[in-house]
Amino acid sequence: MNKLKFLSVVIFGALLVTFSSCDKVKDLGDVTFDASLSSDISATSSGETRAENYAFGGSAIIDPTADENINKYWDNLKSWSIQKVTLKVKTISQDATMTEGHLVVKDNNTDDTLFTADATGFPLTAGTVILEVTNGDWASTEAALLAQHSLFVSIDGALDQPNVDVTFEVVVDSKITANPL
Repeated sequence: MNKLKFLSVVIFGALLVTFSSCDKVKDLGDVTFDASLSSDISATSSGETRAENYAFGGSAIIDPTADENINKYWDNLKSWSIQKVTLKVKTISQDATMTEGHLVVKDNNTDDTLFTADATGFPLTAGTVILEVTNGDWASTEAALLAQHSLFVSIDGALDQPNVDVTFEVVVDSKITANPL
């Protein structure tokens, strides 16, 4: 009888180890990669003053399906971790200073606001980084991207010069884990 109990415990233990290690074996198939999603936003400051400054605004869509690595694993994504969001000047027609600026990121499917940031007093030249956020509350943005939603990104504010054409670039740097198994 003791041998039967011992054998039962050994078999039960072996089954327990076998089934608990299946998740570990499945995790071995995980693929983690970096992805930079970006979009350009074109804006022109108006010729009309707004409290001694000139209003500007523009918007764009960031589409995660534009990245071929993401598309390869689209149906098998496990996690999405935003590392950094950067807003920089890509091109500008003349020197100007951003006296105020507001970046808004929304879920393009639900219109929920996911992230906002403000910038003031930045001299703008091509290549100028206006915002670089590395420790935001990204949970809702990551959830929207995992749900395969695109992002609506807008920037508005005021410049100290009229009729300035500026193109901003918004970059969302992420680390993504997928399991194609």
